[in-house]
Amino acid sequence: MSKIKFEVGKEKYRILTVGILLSICLFLIYYFHMVLRTKVVFSHFFYVPIILASFWWKKKGTFVGVFLALLLILSHILSTGLSTMEFLSDLVRAFMLIVISATVAIISQRLSVAEDALKDYSLKLEGMVDKRTKEIEKEKNYTRHLIESSPDFQMTLDRDGNIMDLNEAFEEIVGKSRRDLIGTSIYKYLPTDETKRAIAKIFDKKKVRDIEISTKMLGKKDLIFNLSGTVFITQKGELGIYVTGRNITETKRQQENLLVKERQIAHTARLSTLGEMATAMAHEINQPLTVISMAAEGISRDIEKDRINMSLLPQDTEDILRNVKRIDDIIVHMRTFARQTGEWKVVQPDKILNDAFIIVGEQFRVHSISVLRHTKKNLPPIKVDPNQLEQVFINILTNARQVLDEKEKKTEQSGKSFKKKLICKIFQEDDYVVFEFADNGYGVPDDIKSKIFEPFFTTKEPGQGTGLGLSIVYGIVTQSLNGRIWVEDNKMGGASFKVAVPIIKNSKATELDTKAKEGENENTYCR
Repeated sequence: MSKIKFEVGKEKYRILTVGILLSICLFLIYYFHMVLRTKVVFSHFFYVPIILASFWWKKKGTFVGVFLALLLILSHILSTGLSTMEFLSDLVRAFMLIVISATVAIISQRLSVAEDALKDYSLKLEGMVDKRTKEIEKEKNYTRHLIESSPDFQMTLDRDGNIMDLNEAFEEIVGKSRRDLIGTSIYKYLPTDETKRAIAKIFDKKKVRDIEISTKMLGKKDLIFNLSGTVFITQKGELGIYVTGRNITETKRQQENLLVKERQIAHTARLSTLGEMATAMAHEINQPLTVISMAAEGISRDIEKDRINMSLLPQDTEDILRNVKRIDDIIVHMRTFARQTGEWKVVQPDKILNDAFIIVGEQFRVHSISVLRHTKKNLPPIKVDPNQLEQVFINILTNARQVLDEKEKKTEQSGKSFKKKLICKIFQEDDYVVFEFADNGYGVPDDIKSKIFEPFFTTKEPGQGTGLGLSIVYGIVTQSLNGRIWVEDNKMGGASFKVAVPIIKNSKATELDTKAKEGENENTYCR
């Protein structure tokens, strides 16, 4: 209502102003023509009401210009007649009054249209801004709700480790309110040295996962947290870090308890099985022992009485050896049963490596990786599940190929050349046959060596690796094959993965799937 009153008042003001200006124009016409009797009127002042009227009322305002133009011509005729030169001059002035009036009206109309469009766009933009503001506020509230609902503690820290923001989960862990915690140092609640190293690592790496920290909160037992963090820029333009921490204390305890129970169950099962089969095994062994004992006693008596029959001796020794072999087979069978493995075979060490290269050899050739293989002489055979050990070799070889390809790509981007190399060695070390895979890639930093075989641990970019390959290898070697696996640095600047498999001390040549290859075997896939 007030806006309407304002518009009405403004219109009255305009009409009054134009009326006063028109009165002045009428006076000027009368004064110059009738009083001074001049043939030319000072008409420049006429433009003032014409421009104002045309600007305010657009096309309607042009009537003021037409009115003044006609009035000027009529006044000239009445005062001085139709003198050709002066009348023509006033005609031109009258025409200019009409042209100026029409021009200003058109410009004003267009300005009005543009102004209306601008107002509409401004209103529309205000609506969009208001809508988006509400959406952002809604998203902010929703995000805050999710953060507060999370069972994991979440917080933001500045470079000095001071808490800038946090969620309810951390309040519950510490036992203090949000107001009391903001601005305080995180080192009051988490171990200083470990937390400082974690924060420094996050700032250095920009994004870090799975940092394990143990701490003891006031009035609580020891707690174990799995931290992850990422760097962000604060509203002040400074660097800060966003940290999440999951309480894995109970999970760790459950894992430890589960491991203990698994060992207890395995031990109990082995004792139970051996107890159930003790009688049967004793009977199976007792019979060949009886034959061995009788044959040995007979030979002993013949020797004492000097009546040994050389023609019967081979038969007696053959009986002894046959029954010894029978006992050996029983024991091996029991050992196999106790281990509960798959199909184990006694094989020559280089056979499984040869089988692995049947699968991956073509990949190494296509990727121009030079492979050099060294096998020591007279290696003892090993008894393994060939499929499992071959899987171990394939995973390690594939990992080496990926590392070498990555280093080649980065080296060539810097304008240098790089020759990819892999050296595979098989040798004996104490009671183990050791398989070594040495590449000239990047090597493995010391702080990663202890984690590289953990499940889901990977140094690759997100989406490029699962982190399960080497953990599967570790499980097969240590649990299924009773061996060892570790990683070392080598002279080429890369990493050497070593797999140690126990040798078979009392195996016979007849059990071998392939004969031992004598001499050093070298096969090379060159560029």
